[in-house]
Amino acid sequence: MTAAATALEVDPAANPLLRARFPGLVHTLDPDTMRTALQSALTDGRGDVVACSKPRAEVGATSCFVQWAVTFRADTGETSEITVVGSTFSRVEEARDFERTVLAPQVREMRAHGNGPPTTCVIDSLNLALSVFPVNGALPLLHRALDLRHVADVLRATLPDARVTRAELVELRRARGCVLRYQVLADSETTVYGKVGHHATDAVAQGLNALEEESAARGDHEAFFPHWLGCSPETGLTLVSELCGTRPDLSASGDQAAAVAGAARVAARLHRSGVRVQRHHTFDDEVARAREAAELVARDDPGLGSRLLAVLESAESAGHRGAPAAVLAHGSFAPSQLVMDGARIGVLDFDRLCMCEPGFDLGRFTAPLRVTLAKNDSGAAGALAGEFLGRYLDLGGAAGSETRAGLYELVSLTRMAARSWLQLKRSRLHHVLRVLDGRLAEMGMP
Repeated sequence: MTAAATALEVDPAANPLLRARFPGLVHTLDPDTMRTALQSALTDGRGDVVACSKPRAEVGATSCFVQWAVTFRADTGETSEITVVGSTFSRVEEARDFERTVLAPQVREMRAHGNGPPTTCVIDSLNLALSVFPVNGALPLLHRALDLRHVADVLRATLPDARVTRAELVELRRARGCVLRYQVLADSETTVYGKVGHHATDAVAQGLNALEEESAARGDHEAFFPHWLGCSPETGLTLVSELCGTRPDLSASGDQAAAVAGAARVAARLHRSGVRVQRHHTFDDEVARAREAAELVARDDPGLGSRLLAVLESAESAGHRGAPAAVLAHGSFAPSQLVMDGARIGVLDFDRLCMCEPGFDLGRFTAPLRVTLAKNDSGAAGALAGEFLGRYLDLGGAAGSETRAGLYELVSLTRMAARSWLQLKRSRLHHVLRVLDGRLAEMGMP
């Protein structure tokens, strides 16, 4: 039986081993149950939890991260949207210890900086430790990135008169950090984006500044990138400019062609730039990232986990032959990172900028391209992936990179499958595994 067929029969959220490991998970994932629980746990009788969204979840080694968008109505009648973050554990003692040793110190740190303390608590019956954003377990200094004075200080390296007037959450993920949007007054009002997470702020600054200088020297602005505006190594905050344009709609054939052509131009531009940064990434590193996720899956779903680990073993064996020289790589290249502005193409999210072989970016792009098109029931995935690689070569991209791109694609698809399971996304898991099975067959791999 193929992995895709197996996925049709499996709902990760209903996995018996996972539910046994986290006995409160079934109730934690139910919005109606959690609306009532949050009303009791967070409001202290002052105000009402009006609505609680379907949660976003991510299974980890010792806990399951869960996040809700909550509509809260105060006694005054004013409503507000808050983000509530939870970690559910196997035992209530673990939840209490997490709240005491990880969450509560963040609240004390916020008080020391004059910020109002958000709520933290434990729901004993669910083994669930709760906090209100920005307090969370994965990013203990995130609250500093919400301190407008701190952000203004960081920005003054490039915007001397900057004044930050507002900060808002764009995205929060346990493993992918946090994206924030700031409104900034300098010469005029502008939008700045910040990323807080586990990435090398120095490499991002080094790479983006060098690309900007190179673009100016070449007079080449068809491919454009964010401007680096400052970083705080202390808090892991990197600030970049907003990029104007729109994301490509891969359900539309016109946007498909434009996205593929633009992506090839961006990839070739980066790889031929000659820019170097201090951070390096190898094929073994990429396999290790995927293996870590697959091993987490294997803990609760041994059959699927073993299947994913076997794919990685095959890819790793083939990947040890003929790795080319490293070039500047985007690090998380995907259709979702593209911004189209007329004939110009921009690319976002440089927090994984590194030196790696060209196939890394190429395979990382074609993997989500194929999955997105499979989700849209498009039969164009193979042709578009081939067109992307062909255009890349025509634009001066690294010759002979197609085979290596295929190996990176397999590793990326494997990690996407594992991440879909860990995020309890049954439908996405099926789409990814269907693509993975097809690619393995096309490449003649078991």
